[in-house]
Amino acid sequence: MSEVRRRLERYYWPYHQHLRKLLEIIWQVHGRVYHLNCHSMPGVSPPNSPEGPGVTRADIVLGDRDGSTCDEDYTHFVDEFLSAAGLDVKINDPYKGVELVRRYSDPDNGRHSLQIEINRGLLSLNDPRLQAQVLVPVYDPERRGPETWSEVHYQPIEGRLIAFPGWLEHETQPNLCQSGEPGEDRISISFNFFQQAMGESRCNVVVRGDLEN
Repeated sequence: MSEVRRRLERYYWPYHQHLRKLLEIIWQVHGRVYHLNCHSMPGVSPPNSPEGPGVTRADIVLGDRDGSTCDEDYTHFVDEFLSAAGLDVKINDPYKGVELVRRYSDPDNGRHSLQIEINRGLLSLNDPRLQAQVLVPVYDPERRGPETWSEVHYQPIEGRLIAFPGWLEHETQPNLCQSGEPGEDRISISFNFFQQAMGESRCNVVVRGDLEN
């Protein structure tokens, strides 16, 4: 019990006191506040998941407890913004949001709280060129095409081969699946493919296999 009490006093209560204070300051100044509660989720559903084991999940899951913790227009704005960036987004499936978004939400009085679950298995590709960072156009889901994206994300799917220029910055999210969960073992293989100027191509393979967990 002493350890539980120590954690409550050192971490739990100070965290909530500070978060409540920050949200209240913003609400007092602007008359509204948007609280984003971010988490990560397994890329494949575990055995105890409501959708059943082994289901490949979306890149992002937004949770507003069926519209009760956040204005639905804002939830759909975030959905459209992330979808326009090439991400697969679902709302309240399979995560609706729990205590944090419930505690700090009151949409009728301008207090909005939205949970964002991020897939742990995403492969991220980022354009490091300066112009890609500073010339991103104003958000417009109807006009912003893939050629304007500075960063894209891909879901790891069995058998998928992704080819991209070697100068792109790239990384994979760490595999945080627990023992016994689908996706517990993951093998990443990368290789370099060289295209010769005169047409004949060759594959100079540098293979790196990482077996995680």
